[in-house]
Amino acid sequence: PRPTPSSRDRSRMEPRTWVLHCVLLLASIAPAPLASSWTDKLNHGSIKGYPSYDETNALLEDFLAQNPGTLVKQQIGSSYEKRPIYAYVLGTRNGRLRRPPQVLLTALTHAREPAGLTVLMYVLGHLLEQFRQGDPQAVYVLETREIWFIPFVNPDGYIANQ
Repeated sequence: PRPTPSSRDRSRMEPRTWVLHCVLLLASIAPAPLASSWTDKLNHGSIKGYPSYDETNALLEDFLAQNPGTLVKQQIGSSYEKRPIYAYVLGTRNGRLRRPPQVLLTALTHAREPAGLTVLMYVLGHLLEQFRQGDPQAVYVLETREIWFIPFVNPDGYIANQ
């Protein structure tokens, strides 16, 4: 496993360095998933292998139910066709009270790019899974950062392309 930066190093870490650290962290903490887990649902979506709008929302609801203290759903707006646009905020309650630095990850600005949605869902799922297992790097990220995930920037376009 990769060593985590010391507290002295973390306090001086530049934002770009921190983002690179997070990407490396995510690459290092992804063990092989169990069969019929959330990854199985994500890998076998009904739109040419990608998850549909409803399939993704069902998986997000599962994540929320399994991680009530770590993942929060907030409506941040509505689409042109009046569909709600949600952000899913990942971080611990203690971390949110300290107002930590925030990271924003979005998908489906362009409705015909479902691979971005799948990547976003993998990042979210793996962080949640590793945090539940007590992985020190995932715990560090969730205790010291607040990560905002917006899976559907353009829900109308994605639904129209189904």
